[in-house]
Formats: sequence, structure tokens, C-alpha cells
Amino acid sequence: MPAGTGRPSSSRISISTPGSGRPTETRRRFTAGSLLAAAVPIPSLPFTDTGATCDNLDDYDAECPYTGSTAPDVVYSFVSATGRDIAVDLCGSAYDTKVYVLDETLEVVACNDDFYNDETCGLYVSRIDRVHVSPQRTYYIIVDGYG
Repeated sequence: MPAGTGRPSSSRISISTPGSGRPTETRRRFTAGSLLAAAVPIPSLPFTDTGATCDNLDDYDAECPYTGSTAPDVVYSFVSATGRDIAVDLCGSAYDTKVYVLDETLEVVACNDDFYNDETCGLYVSRIDRVHVSPQRTYYIIVDGYG
């Protein structure tokens, strides 16, 4: 695992059905959502949000494959009307990210650390290509970092 790039700053999340078009972007500070009870709801897909995690606390960590993250995180919640695959992409985030999806029993169902390592999407930026979500179940998408 590469060394952290410092205190997390700008984060960008895109969640969509694999192969779908680019979502409309929403911009705001991540102020709610640092705890599961205050998760930012995702009303529909595709969905994009941009903000900063540095004002949040470090509430979560998942083995992905590394543990020991001390970076602040933000939590989103998603309930799909139908079973489907989704993709979670942090391309464009400005720090070393980690992203994971928890089911309603808080089991990790997908996770990624350091998918991208390029100038287009960023160094050590995460992406989950495909994770299946069941209908009418709550999933928590946690944007985290390293360091």
C-alpha cells in the first residue's frame, strides 16, 4: 500500500448501472452522512456527488485488503426497487481513496482500494466495477481514504 497523500480533501462519487450514461452532478459539502443513521440518501441512479470529507470523523474501516485507515469518511444509503448491478466510481477524487459497500447486516459485499493510478482519474483512486444489489434492501456506500 502506498503512503497516504495527506489529509483527504476533495472527493467525487459516481454511482450508476454499469454501461449507463454519465450522471448529473450535484455539488455540496459532505456534512451529513458520517454515520450510518445520517447516511446521505441516493434517490435514483445515475447519481453523482462532490464534496470534502475532511470535516467528518473516521467512523469506519474495511479490510480492502488493508485496514488501519484513519481518514474521515462519508456514508451514502441506497435502496433499489429492483435487483441490479451497480458501479461505484471515485474517479476525479483528489486523495488516496477507498470505497466499500455494506449490506443491511453491515457485511462488506464489495470493496476497492486503489483502482486508478493515472493523471485522468487520480493516484490511488478507487472504483467498484460491479456489485449486485437486491431489491428493497438498504446498502451503505462508504467513501473512505488512506492515512
